[in-house]
Amino acid sequence: MRLTLKHRVLKSRARRGWHSFFIEVFDGGKRSYESLDIVADPKDKVHYKDVLNLCRDIVAKRQLEINGIETGLKPVSYMSGDFVMYCQQYPNKVKNKKSRENWWNAINALLKYKPHGVQFGKIDKDWLEGYQEFLLDTYSQNTARCYSTKIRQVIAKAVQDRLIIDNPNKYIKQIPEKEGEIKYLYFEEVMLLDKTRHRHRERQLAFL
Repeated sequence: MRLTLKHRVLKSRARRGWHSFFIEVFDGGKRSYESLDIVADPKDKVHYKDVLNLCRDIVAKRQLEINGIETGLKPVSYMSGDFVMYCQQYPNKVKNKKSRENWWNAINALLKYKPHGVQFGKIDKDWLEGYQEFLLDTYSQNTARCYSTKIRQVIAKAVQDRLIIDNPNKYIKQIPEKEGEIKYLYFEEVMLLDKTRHRHRERQLAFL
């Protein structure tokens, strides 16, 4: 079995000219394709080079694993890559501006915890537990949950890509969501609302 890194040029208005990377699998005369779900803008040469190297690492690791299996050896683990850089590919996949901002906020929180990056091999249950504790100490509970959710998604994808061997999400529970406090109106506020004109009087009375 032979794996080759390929890319196609996107034609959508938002990412026209960007490259979407995939793996071409040639096995026994048959050809198939597997998307890496990674895109990059070739005009941004520095970032594009980092993305290209990451994709090459993924393909090389899988090829080594396949070669090891075919020869009866144990699969080789490629765990020295940078997990933070891997995370930074995700905002590029999101079209919604608000969602993209949330992704970058989550990554910036990760950079506060590990400003110099972290290798895939270090991502285990102890690391994830420490990271979630950091989030809870630094942000509100719901914000911490939001950021943790994003990183846990990336961890799951890294496990799928076989960059992380054992999924720490299985051992560490997600940060629970904190329900918002119920706020009640004072009597004076209710009376003021009752006196305020509203074009849908029935709805106003139902609310009160």
